[in-house]
Parts: sequence; C-alpha cells; structure tokens
Amino acid sequence: MILLAGCIAPEVGTDISTPTSTSQSPGTATSTPASTSKSAGTATGVVAAENKDVHLINDWNQSVDIQLRIIRLATDETVHKESHTLSPESRQTVYSISSADTDGIESFQVIVTARNVTARDTFSNDACYGDIRVPVSSDGTFEGPLGGGIC
Repeated sequence: MILLAGCIAPEVGTDISTPTSTSQSPGTATSTPASTSKSAGTATGVVAAENKDVHLINDWNQSVDIQLRIIRLATDETVHKESHTLSPESRQTVYSISSADTDGIESFQVIVTARNVTARDTFSNDACYGDIRVPVSSDGTFEGPLGGGIC
C-alpha cells in the first residue's frame, strides 16, 4: 500500500499569478478571473490561510498553567506572549495568526511551556495546514504544539 499526502498544485511552470475559473457551455469556453485574497500564492500554488487559530486544550482532570509565545519569523517579532490557566477538561482559542497581518505565507515559531515541559515548533500560515493545537492529554502529559495537515 502506498500512501501519499500533500497539497495539490499546478504543473511546474504554470502561471498562478492570476488565478482563473473556467466555465464551459456546449461549444463555448470562457475564462474569468477568480476571486483573490490579499495573500499571494507560492510557486507550488499554496496560498495563505484566511484564518489560523491557536487552541489550548486541557483533557486532564486538573487545572494546567500554559505559557505561550508566538514569534513571527519574517520580522523576529513576538506577536503573542501570554500565560493561561485552563480548567480541567477545557479548551480555549487564544490567538489568531491572521491578526499578525501577514504578507502571504509566513512562518511562526510557537513556544509552549506546560507541566514543566517546554516545547517549540515552527508552523506556516499556508492553507494546507489546519489550526495549531496545544494539548495536555487526559493523563496529564504534554508533548508540545501540533498542527494538522488538511491537504
């Protein structure tokens, strides 16, 4: 069994600077510009996500203190730095990457300390990945931030 994952992109050399949508009636083909967002595509056709949130998740039966810092790597700027206390078995959305006013696809380093463990990972705001989750499991373990691929 072969399992492949990734984002679907146009052929190499395809001009993606002006996306188009094509509709076809019998015997007629037309091409009109598709709606575009502020975020530009990349050479692989991937675009920036309109909204990417950071969620803190506490599945444990005790309260958890979580320190969260998010750095925009393009500018080396800390865009979010806060401490949060999560009640047992609770979830909280604490930051939206889109509030950093990105210019297309950018990378962010997420640094989290919970349960005396500090972990960091880098995530991009491209549309191929879902929200960023910072989970504390039901047995109280914390391994670091997670991002989910959706392409």
